[in-house]
Amino acid sequence: MTARPIDGPTALARLAATQVAPTVLPPDAVSPLAPGSAPAQVPVPPTPVPPTPVAPVVVGPPAVAVARHPVPLTKRAIDVVVAAVALGVLSPLLVLLAVLVRCTSRGPILFRQVRIGHGGAPFVMLKFRSMRDGA
Repeated sequence: MTARPIDGPTALARLAATQVAPTVLPPDAVSPLAPGSAPAQVPVPPTPVPPTPVAPVVVGPPAVAVARHPVPLTKRAIDVVVAAVALGVLSPLLVLLAVLVRCTSRGPILFRQVRIGHGGAPFVMLKFRSMRDGA
């Protein structure tokens, strides 16, 4: 059996045509059983298995193209200046955190982890250790 792609309303109509209608029992089959009588045997037709819909295979160029543009020099300059100002403003808080980590537990102040960055290049991530060393 070959699978055909889904084609919208036609596939739904084909699926609905394969469904089995409910069986209506004759009146004497649903009457209460009298003592000593056997239940009526009503044949139940097997339920057909509907065909599995298969998505069509799309061949061709991708629908959305992602262009890589170099970062303009002005944007890079703004990023560097904002990061330097933020580091200067937050440095007293960072020093306080380093002292608190050192005073409350043994081990290194910073947690180091190698991660994979843009383009698959590995880099070292540093953050203040919030758990005990070796956990």
